[in-house]
Amino acid sequence: MAKDVQCKTGYDLILKTTKKLGACVKPTSLFILVQRGWGE
Repeated sequence: MAKDVQCKTGYDLILKTTKKLGACVKPTSLFILVQRGWGE
């Protein structure tokens, strides 16, 4: 499950809105991806 993903230090977990896939991204990227509707 995506919610079980453990991100390395300095990265945050984002869930893709369409398939609920998890991805570890930098905090600056997280903000941009959420603004573009990629994840939540």
